[in-house]
Amino acid sequence: MGSLVLNVATIREMATLLGNTLVAYQSTLSDRPVFPDVDVAALDAIASETLPEDGVPIQSLVEEFNRVIVPNSLHIAHPRFLAYVTASPSGVAPFAEAFTAMIDQNCAIWQGGPAANAVERRVLGWLAGLFGLAEDTPGLLVSGGSMANLVALTAARDASIPGHKRENGMQSVSTPMTVYVSEEIHTSVYKAANMLGIGQNFVRTIPVDDLYRMRVDALTQTIAKDRADGLQPGIVVASPGTVQTGAFDPIDAIADVCENEGLWLHADGAYGALGILSDRLRPELTALKRADSLTMDPHKLLFSSNEAGCALVRRPGALHDAFAHASSYIGQETLPGFIDFKDFGPQLTRQFRALKVWWVIRAHGMAVLRKTVDRLLDLAVYLAEAIAARPELELAVKPTLTAVCFRVREWDDAKNAALLSALIKSGVVYFGPAVLRGKFYLRACFTSYRTTANDVDMVMDAIVREYERLNH
Repeated sequence: MGSLVLNVATIREMATLLGNTLVAYQSTLSDRPVFPDVDVAALDAIASETLPEDGVPIQSLVEEFNRVIVPNSLHIAHPRFLAYVTASPSGVAPFAEAFTAMIDQNCAIWQGGPAANAVERRVLGWLAGLFGLAEDTPGLLVSGGSMANLVALTAARDASIPGHKRENGMQSVSTPMTVYVSEEIHTSVYKAANMLGIGQNFVRTIPVDDLYRMRVDALTQTIAKDRADGLQPGIVVASPGTVQTGAFDPIDAIADVCENEGLWLHADGAYGALGILSDRLRPELTALKRADSLTMDPHKLLFSSNEAGCALVRRPGALHDAFAHASSYIGQETLPGFIDFKDFGPQLTRQFRALKVWWVIRAHGMAVLRKTVDRLLDLAVYLAEAIAARPELELAVKPTLTAVCFRVREWDDAKNAALLSALIKSGVVYFGPAVLRGKFYLRACFTSYRTTANDVDMVMDAIVREYERLNH
């Protein structure tokens, strides 16, 4: 193409191609293998393509997308994609992404997108309100749980070290600070500890009970030992929904410990916090309003598309103190009610993530979203009951969220891993792995609103079929 500006006819054709592609893709999802039979040659051709001097027609790009990209992609929206905590995005998400790209706002300062600023503030207020937090609780939307944890833990670190000065960083700290996590914590917390200069040697791993929840007695004992050893306990990270089993740490009891010890409580709710949409899970999650910081992922149980994570920090001024920097080359004008989100996190270039979350909530309504979460919980129980009915299979634990971990009872880890590989290669289902108490498990996680009980039946048939094949 000779110009970066598309003419009206091309724009209309592209809109038609987008609509047709969406219809064709979504109407054939269930018939596709969840994981593709990868055409390595076709992908090698892409990876080795020479830098083009002349453009190609946009129509050719769309044709290539349908011919090469789609058939060689993992179909996250597939009803039998049950690996990881990766939800099928709402049907409005592709359109929200397109409209977001159209106006291409930079949401670092309010002048970079006044309307986007208002939408993000509204979304943050709604999310905070779900947990009984004030709707003006400071926070921001980020790429996902990993970045949300980094943002929250940066504020926690700076607020938790006596005499800490941002100008000197950790160089000014004479007494090492310790962080406390469950042995089932997400790896992003360890990454954050490394990036923040805390170091993994000062992250204390607290054992879990039979339901994979952090043991409060062990937490209390470990804090006391660190104090006696001359260290500075600073942060406790709890999980309202651990990444492997979906277990809920006892937030209320942990919050009591943090209040008594003067520690910052961070709740990594990337997976499970939005389970608060369900009446049956809400009693486990209402204590999250006691956390000093809370993270969650709207691109999981709110069915937004990637990327849409969220960090909320209840302690006044903590985010601003950790991240705010004045710059002469960035607009300084203020407007009552508007927020410069650059002062709440590390990014200066920030895309308009809030539109897709706003649209999902408003297009479907909370009643539909709550019903969908409850249905996913039901499907997890349905699969768990089907597994428990097979004597050759065993559950790690009854599901509390949407994750189900199981294995063949009499097989070693290698053979259970072979079963996982065989199921993925079959194209029927895509499970993930989990290692619990030193044993290898297959892990299903229900996050697709397209999944039905019939899909679970197909999955069980595939499990039995592959088990019988490998057992001979």
